Amino acid sequence: MTSTVPPGPVATLPIWSSVAAVFRTVLIENLGYFPRAVLAPMLLSLLLLLLQVRFGTPLATEGEPPATASLADFLLSLAGTVPYVVFAVAWHRLVLLGPSQGLPAYQPSWRKRHFHFLGYLLLLGLFAGLFLLFLGLALSFLLPGLSPEATPSAGQELLGLTALIAVLLLVGWFTLRLSFVLPARALDEAYKLSDSWRQTRGQGLRLLVVLLVVQLVIAIPSVIIVVLIGTSTGVMSVISQMGSGRELEAGILLVGILPVLILGFLASYLATALGVTVLSQAFKTCSGWQPPTATPD
Repeated sequence: MTSTVPPGPVATLPIWSSVAAVFRTVLIENLGYFPRAVLAPMLLSLLLLLLQVRFGTPLATEGEPPATASLADFLLSLAGTVPYVVFAVAWHRLVLLGPSQGLPAYQPSWRKRHFHFLGYLLLLGLFAGLFLLFLGLALSFLLPGLSPEATPSAGQELLGLTALIAVLLLVGWFTLRLSFVLPARALDEAYKLSDSWRQTRGQGLRLLVVLLVVQLVIAIPSVIIVVLIGTSTGVMSVISQMGSGRELEAGILLVGILPVLILGFLASYLATALGVTVLSQAFKTCSGWQPPTATPD
């Protein structure tokens, strides 16, 4: 990207050709690089899951969880974003720079770009949460019949569901308008949230549709497969025993269901790769960014 960021989108994001390009990029062009990109982050995700099982809130505990367990849950949940940041940065660079300059490493290192990426990711999450809270309060004021104290009719329930979906879509649109900062920061570009807002002007709805279509296509079969395999191999039995005083038995079973957990994480990281590719390609299309002739890793 040049030192001067264009004041608006340089091109319109096509919807259906973008959806096709995302699946082609992930499942055909770069699928061979997926194991390189996912190996270290997935192992870290598995480790954090085991730590949460050991130190987090016991699932079989009734009443208020211990304060230490609640703190562990919060810290481990926050730490759980780290492997996804490592993967997302690597995948952004692979999609935008190509394997010649952005080949993922089997042993990735945490660099300045990862701090920037994580910081902006948390900031976007904060903005989305505050926006959702504001819209929720406005909705409860405009539709008092949907308050928890009221007993809504069937029509009000349908209206409430419609309003909830509209609110979630609006929050998604708002967040995506700011999301170009993520691929830009993965590339070490000097790029701000205001740049993203300008360059997604008129493109937010298109970007939202592309992302929803892509995620729905992969999410539906992934959820069905993971749930069917998980149920048949006793995952629910292991979960029910966590914190029940039968940790040893649960731990033994956990080893037995490890392939199911790995399958679940693979599905999660594949969905992440698709979402990252949506942002990467939209960023390139709307901003006019072009890869440099050489970029140090």
